[in-house]
Amino acid sequence: MNSGKTLTARLRQKLADRENGGTFLFKERINDFAFSLTIKDFDSLAVAMEAVEISNAAFGRQLTLEELHVRAQSLQNKMRKVVGELDVLEVDSMSLRAQLRSTMEGGETSSSAYYEVVLSGAGLLTVHRYAYDPAAKARKCVPFSMT
Repeated sequence: MNSGKTLTARLRQKLADRENGGTFLFKERINDFAFSLTIKDFDSLAVAMEAVEISNAAFGRQLTLEELHVRAQSLQNKMRKVVGELDVLEVDSMSLRAQLRSTMEGGETSSSAYYEVVLSGAGLLTVHRYAYDPAAKARKCVPFSMT
């Protein structure tokens, strides 16, 4: 069984053992990968998450700036089915991290929402979804669904 199927099976078991309600953290290690899912809500069809983090313990070294550029480009293609089209916003040489962002849903309006994917030079991948909050006049992290 591949890592994705194993993670899905373990998450389903954890959700079956749990009452719905309240945010909780699901952490799982499969082979060299560590998964951390901040789950906001769930039902029998979908899971609403606030954050996904994936790291590779076997990575063992810092990416070079050139390698980070290559991995960011690769993420654009690999994550298209999950979060839609991604653009590489920047690859920061000081912090050694790449920031990718999806196209804003609904254009640049007060209801704009988008996904942000960050890859660190140490190999940590994080996924969040943000929406503009008109009351705060700032973006805020909002849950996203995975079925």
